[in-house]
Amino acid sequence: MAGNPGLPNALKKNSKDWMKISRDFVQRGKKMTFRSAYETEKMGRNTIVDEASVRNNVPNERVFPVPGSNHRNICKFSDHENGRFGPIGLAITEVVEAALDGHNSKYPIVSELPIATPTFYGRSTQLDELSSALDPSKLGRKGIVLFGIGGSGKTQLALQYVKKKKQLYKAIIWINALTSEQTKQSFADAFHLISKLWPSKDLPNPYVGESKQKLVLSRLRSTLHRNWLLVIDSADDIDNHNLIQLIPDSTHGSIIFTSTRQHAADILSPQGFSSIEIDKLDDQSSKELLLNKAGISNDFQGSDTTRAIVKELNGLPLALEQAGILLQRKVLNLDNFIEEYHANYKVLMDHLPKPGEVQHDKARSMHAILSMLYSYVKKESPTAAAVIQLLAVIGPSQTPMSILLSICQYDFPALNDDFEFQALRGSSKTLTNFRLPLNLLEDVCLVKMRPTSEKSLESVLLHQTICQWITWSPNEGKDKWIMFAALGLGSSLCQGKGSLDWLAMSTIFPVSGHSS
Repeated sequence: MAGNPGLPNALKKNSKDWMKISRDFVQRGKKMTFRSAYETEKMGRNTIVDEASVRNNVPNERVFPVPGSNHRNICKFSDHENGRFGPIGLAITEVVEAALDGHNSKYPIVSELPIATPTFYGRSTQLDELSSALDPSKLGRKGIVLFGIGGSGKTQLALQYVKKKKQLYKAIIWINALTSEQTKQSFADAFHLISKLWPSKDLPNPYVGESKQKLVLSRLRSTLHRNWLLVIDSADDIDNHNLIQLIPDSTHGSIIFTSTRQHAADILSPQGFSSIEIDKLDDQSSKELLLNKAGISNDFQGSDTTRAIVKELNGLPLALEQAGILLQRKVLNLDNFIEEYHANYKVLMDHLPKPGEVQHDKARSMHAILSMLYSYVKKESPTAAAVIQLLAVIGPSQTPMSILLSICQYDFPALNDDFEFQALRGSSKTLTNFRLPLNLLEDVCLVKMRPTSEKSLESVLLHQTICQWITWSPNEGKDKWIMFAALGLGSSLCQGKGSLDWLAMSTIFPVSGHSS
């Protein structure tokens, strides 16, 4: 039978034809949203559809495991297995929302939001409290403070409220208040958003000065559209921030503050703000989060074991996520988890949490899990470990991928003997190679990737708690990494590869109490 004699060669691994198809696909897929599920159990000796086989390495991609699935049962959606197939339902919802975003005229004016976690559990009581306290139908200005230790889920709770209630508001303005520089930039972004999208039929803005912050607050104070929501996120530096100056002196609107400092609630209480301490998840939600990340079915019978792990980790969402990753990657198992955790915890007992944070003792449990996960990453990929070091120095801001690549390519002889640094330099020569360690870090919940959009370039974010843990951890080469990041960024800016606006939002230089 006649056929195409070139087809067998074209189908070979790394053939020119495959490479061309791959390049074309990546270009076409830049603005598409991809969600792919993989199996977690073997059939015979192999996992038929594993993580590597479903990953496309494109910007807007998220891959996830289906707990307790193999090639035979992954598509059998039984009625009693709603929990096991929850991740697939979530993925379908995300794809639909991405497709509809920007095409629904009922959507309010919304700032660019932080990256939401793909798995949100529990907090129904707190969401009800938020809904009641911020109800736009109530008269007067409404306000609430969410305070709690880093990693307890304050930002994610605020994002969940926005997701559920955004249709109640004409505008949602999100301000990152971690540092003075980031606050200033967030207000500048909000000003440009308002200038572009605010309804033309409104009262004139009485403020005519140059301050973007005052222009935004004046717009919110003097408007006919009174159902707006203002979120002041990560207002932790209350010694250098006047929290009252971050909000409009109005008789309408709704405001959320998030902070690791309980004193933020005390400061805002005279302004009519209520407060909620964001502490541990309830036991059932903690168990579900842990098992989901571990790729274990919720029907798992080892309730005593999971209950013990949840208790050790104080029900903190970030710690539970990363504990689940350690189990899913088989770094630990349910039988030896507590023993290994205690061993790492003892090493950290001499490291004191940062003064001013609430629940100081719980920071140690978070850092013990981070230490275990970092050890695994370092073994799997020295490049990924180096990326963590670099991002921790830069600080908890959305670092554009182009700037990160440029910094990594800076020649810094003082680190030539550092194996991780050499691995970083080698992997950063092409974006495709550089995605591999970033994919690992995203998969183990250490970084979050933001894809390219109309509002921003592709970027990567390290959680504030992880930045602080790297900063507190003993590291003889820390000063060299700080110098490397500063000089690499300076070189990038001099070559015109970055923006001074983004530089103001990083924390490489000692601009605030959050500097490295």
